[in-house]
Amino acid sequence: MIILRNFKIILLLYLLIISFSFNVKGQNTLSKLNSQLKEAKSSNNSKLEIETYIELGDYYVIEEENINKGQRFYRRSSRQNSDNKYADLAVLFNRQYARSLVLQNNYDKAIEHYEEALKLAKENKLKNYVKNLNQEIDQFKIRLAKIKKAKVELDELKSLKDDEAIALLEEKNEKEAQETEQFFSELNKLSKENQLQQIKLRFTENELDKKELKIQLLDQYNKVKTTEINLKNVELEKKQAEADRHQNIIVFFIIGSLLLLTIIVIIIINYYKQKKLNQLLFEKSEIIKQKNEEMTDSLNYAQRIQEAILIGNTTHHSSLPEHFVFNQPKHIVSGDFFWKNKTHDNKIIWAVVDCTGHGVPGAFMSIIGVRLLNKIVMERKITEPGEILDEMKKGIIHSLNQEKAKGRTQDGMDMALCVWDPETNILEYAGANNSIYILRKNINSAVFSIKASKIKPFENDLLEIKANRSPIGFYPYYDKPFETIKIQLEKGDIIYALSDGFQDQFGGSKNKKYTTRRMKSFMADNATQSIELQMDIFKKELNNWKGGFEQLDDVCIVGVRV
Repeated sequence: MIILRNFKIILLLYLLIISFSFNVKGQNTLSKLNSQLKEAKSSNNSKLEIETYIELGDYYVIEEENINKGQRFYRRSSRQNSDNKYADLAVLFNRQYARSLVLQNNYDKAIEHYEEALKLAKENKLKNYVKNLNQEIDQFKIRLAKIKKAKVELDELKSLKDDEAIALLEEKNEKEAQETEQFFSELNKLSKENQLQQIKLRFTENELDKKELKIQLLDQYNKVKTTEINLKNVELEKKQAEADRHQNIIVFFIIGSLLLLTIIVIIIINYYKQKKLNQLLFEKSEIIKQKNEEMTDSLNYAQRIQEAILIGNTTHHSSLPEHFVFNQPKHIVSGDFFWKNKTHDNKIIWAVVDCTGHGVPGAFMSIIGVRLLNKIVMERKITEPGEILDEMKKGIIHSLNQEKAKGRTQDGMDMALCVWDPETNILEYAGANNSIYILRKNINSAVFSIKASKIKPFENDLLEIKANRSPIGFYPYYDKPFETIKIQLEKGDIIYALSDGFQDQFGGSKNKKYTTRRMKSFMADNATQSIELQMDIFKKELNNWKGGFEQLDDVCIVGVRV
């Protein structure tokens, strides 16, 4: 047992030397090793990962004295290196695992891993490992032989009782008496001189035998005492370990109780803080709710005012052909609006206007737009679409003070304006960024006296009449007059004018824009539907497309069938 303990102490000292070298390099602390393992995994560095598992095994065996946990990390390194790709790490695993088995008194398994390490080192010509392993294995086998011999002697000593020892001694004394009696009977037959010499020789032999027996008994006694002392030491160590365990349990219980109490106090404090915060949030939410209600009431009132202005300035409703108006603001009030009227020469005029912004700012712009249209068309009696847009542009620049450099904002409006003569069925159109679309069966096979740059066919039945690429308002990049385009319509033609809110709306399964192309296709597919149904069809399509996404802009679509 003493030899075993000495070997274990030597092994632990050796492992501690390794541990100390790790400390010098700064790699053996648990936090650093865990960081190193995480880095190895994230960078797919398998060799560093295997090395780290072995170092973690050394850490738990040496620092924590948790051999089982250390062995789990050793085995992980072996699984990661199952094909022995990294031969030096395979050798290192077997050596370290063998050392941990020695600490568990598992000598048979230990020698297996020692021999496997030596075999791999020889196969891969790792000379330093071969030399060190030969020395370590030889030392281990010498000590293992001594351990086994000591164990046999200890077992014999344990089986020997005091009575048996006394009986053995008496048997030997009796045998000695018989030999003495025989000696004297033989002695009588010799001469006196020979008798004296024989007596001296016999006495010397007896003295030597007694001394030898005494030495044997003392040696046996010492072994028994040594065994008893070792057993007592083991018992004392067990009692000390048990006492330490109980003490640790008490310490952990006290610490755990304090932590639990601290957590409970923190939870209670946070509960009351949260309760107070919830009350404050409730009060704030009530204030916000009240403000929202007031704002909503104001917007609803503003909407009624906006509608009154639009309806009040739109006369001669019966003069407009069959039509629908789909208007869906982003907020309650809108920056998009539909305006229609009858000119002094009995032509029907209508416009779809998309003002800058939406909500309240857009509504203000829409009021400016309605006022300018009424003034230009109804008071000044201008009916040519291009000229109306030119005057609208001047009016917006003046109204928004855009003549001066400081007042030159990008505010304004886009517009599609149509003037239709019921007598001749001729449509005059001018647009500021907003095109119109004419639906007719096989319209793209017809011939129009219009510049090719101003028309864009789509499939067979839809023709786009392009607008000027300039808004109504200050725009330094395009200062030409707006063009008026004349188109001869046929009975049953449908004219669509719309703002850009629908086409720019995000939605669908991939949350993408609706796009102008998809809008053209949708208009072409539904052109045969009645005008009364088309407003509901467009509304349903918009709501289905946006789904749960927020509406990004005001939407206004007008369809007129002549």
